[in-house]
Amino acid sequence: MNQDYKVSNVNWKKLLENYRNNYNYGEEWEITLLELIANSIDAEATKINLHFNHKGKKLDIICKDNGKGMDYSEFEEYHNLGSLSKDRQSKSIGFAGIGAKLCLDLCDKVYTETSDGERQLATEWFFDHAENLPKYAYVRPKNRLKFHTGTFVEISGLRIRDFFDLESAKKLILENYRYILVPFGEIELKINNEQIIFEGLEKEYEQFGKIKSKRTLNEILKARKGVKFEVIGSIYILEFAPKNPRVKIDTGLDIVVCGKKICGGELFGLQYNVKPNYYVLGYIRCDELIQIVQTSKDRLNKHIKIWSEFQKGIAKLLEKYFKEEKIWRDPTKEINDLKTRMILEDIGEDLNSIITRIPEFYNLFDPIKRKTLIRDDRGEIMAKESETGQLTTGTIGGPNPGSNETVPTEGPDNVKGIEKGNEKKALKKDKKVRGVKITIEDLQGIKERVIFMPHDSLFVINSAHPAYKFSEIIGAIDVYMYFVLIDHIVRYSKEHGLIEGSVEDYFWRFYDELTKRYSF
Repeated sequence: MNQDYKVSNVNWKKLLENYRNNYNYGEEWEITLLELIANSIDAEATKINLHFNHKGKKLDIICKDNGKGMDYSEFEEYHNLGSLSKDRQSKSIGFAGIGAKLCLDLCDKVYTETSDGERQLATEWFFDHAENLPKYAYVRPKNRLKFHTGTFVEISGLRIRDFFDLESAKKLILENYRYILVPFGEIELKINNEQIIFEGLEKEYEQFGKIKSKRTLNEILKARKGVKFEVIGSIYILEFAPKNPRVKIDTGLDIVVCGKKICGGELFGLQYNVKPNYYVLGYIRCDELIQIVQTSKDRLNKHIKIWSEFQKGIAKLLEKYFKEEKIWRDPTKEINDLKTRMILEDIGEDLNSIITRIPEFYNLFDPIKRKTLIRDDRGEIMAKESETGQLTTGTIGGPNPGSNETVPTEGPDNVKGIEKGNEKKALKKDKKVRGVKITIEDLQGIKERVIFMPHDSLFVINSAHPAYKFSEIIGAIDVYMYFVLIDHIVRYSKEHGLIEGSVEDYFWRFYDELTKRYSF
């Protein structure tokens, strides 16, 4: 039976936009930069030279490396969306096969030159907006590579939404690829002829406190069904004593896969097993986790069994280490007294109610924030964060609705859309609701009545202190806890110049009101 088939059309522009929306970055140049470096890593490069030329709202990016380059078939595939030779099994951080094509519809053109040591190839690549599809043609190589093997990519006229500067580019690279850079790793990376060097974790951690101990990991973890995880890394235990009182740090380890930091702050479920005033920092690299790295390369799919097996193995190693260093605590010894738990909940609500009214405390005590995303009338995510709501530009109800001029849109019906104005893409961040937290622990050998742990906005009341025990005996434990917490906040804030006398008076007036309310 003869059948007339039709070919499904592809909206390339929308497809590329959807890929970009997977990334947690507001600027396309950030996504492009990270993908270019990922491709160089996959090509086993040891030298990566980047060059930026910023012209108003346009940016030229050059990336050349001394990797293994591409042969003809690989170069043909390079121009397709989604690599066939790169996948998770090959442990390629560029497994999605995206690379430079991710910004093709936002730039003027892409020139690529590659050599595998036997043959030199080059193409010019651009997005035909009239036909809504990418096109490329082979051209005579310009000999821009300067390496025997490797790849040269030049992206011309990339659109900038909001900002670009070299310092931001350096910071982005160090945040994502620090663990493979010389002298920490093997790759020599330069930006505009300046080598980017990661000076090491110890120097970075000096601002946070004294390094109590360091443990180097080089392990093979065995899981079920013959699965093995090759793990390397460095773990540091710090006694928190920041040189700058405004410095905040989130305890936990960076997870590195195939040279790229995927996520940070990971303690494998043991965050409540570390004694107060100690921090666990460092990194763990395990390339087998490429199986659960998401396309955006900034998250892991932790709902898969691979993660569960990996987490159990690392947790056992950390537990042993924490016990050896005597920073382990048992979180199962919870506050069983119902009255005490209710008092702590009331105190937490009361303290949050006043702290969130004082701007000086916003960064110190991490008041409640809600990071959300909204969509405009086209369904696109455009927004930016605010403390209590969502400020938007170029969306319905936003302060900058745009010029309202009609512009062509993609599709066969020639319907015209509305120009959206200077919108800013929202960052896809986890919804986070935080505030001051309070707990009670028996801190033998510690003289302080209260310890403040800024990384968790956590106050730990020391039940081993004589004053705490005395307040229990006379039935005034609630009065005591209110007093020591407010006293600690006031003294800490005055010591670091965060509040003036009027704010201190406000705290103590609040305390007087509480004593009247509860008839202490």
